[in-house]
Amino acid sequence: NVEVSTIGTNLLISGSSRSIITINDIEFFGAKSGITLTIPAGGTIGRNVTINNCEFNYCSEYAVIVNNFRDTTITNNIVKESLSNGIWVSNSQSSGTTVENNTVTGTCLVYGMAMVTNSGEPIRVATPNTVITTNIFIRNNYVKDTGYNGIRYGGSGLLIEKNIIDRFCLIKDDGGAIYSFNSLTPGGGSVTLNRTIRNTIILNGLGTTLG
Repeated sequence: NVEVSTIGTNLLISGSSRSIITINDIEFFGAKSGITLTIPAGGTIGRNVTINNCEFNYCSEYAVIVNNFRDTTITNNIVKESLSNGIWVSNSQSSGTTVENNTVTGTCLVYGMAMVTNSGEPIRVATPNTVITTNIFIRNNYVKDTGYNGIRYGGSGLLIEKNIIDRFCLIKDDGGAIYSFNSLTPGGGSVTLNRTIRNTIILNGLGTTLG
């Protein structure tokens, strides 16, 4: 077994033009964030990230967060008991993203303990709706027991299918099993294209008026 220090982020890769990154078969326990991959604003976009068959336990912010990479594949991972969020791909360059065959349970279930403002999302692939993206797949994931949304998405050119989402909105309200948002203010919205949600099982959207 390989044990990694749990002070701060277990694995941080940052800087311009980082590409061809593969992370396999590692267990992360008790980190602020398990894996953080980020290209700073203005840097050359990274490409070709693979995160496969890892396990993340008791992360306080994110299990995985990926910023400004294209062609990202996150598959066959297990995420348990994150205080804030699970798997996040949240940037303007998320074309070619696949989030598949992951199990994410127990996300943001303790009142007052979330470490980031936007919390309670086990899986999020949220490209801004003003950006036209392609080939985004969120499929065959199992999500259970989340404080807010099950899966959150944004942008265009995506397919969400064959997921199971059970017990959501346990801490916060005004969310959903599969959630997106587009501004309704004049000039604030945008046109999104080619978004398909199908063949997904949704169970037990409980809600909480205190959230």
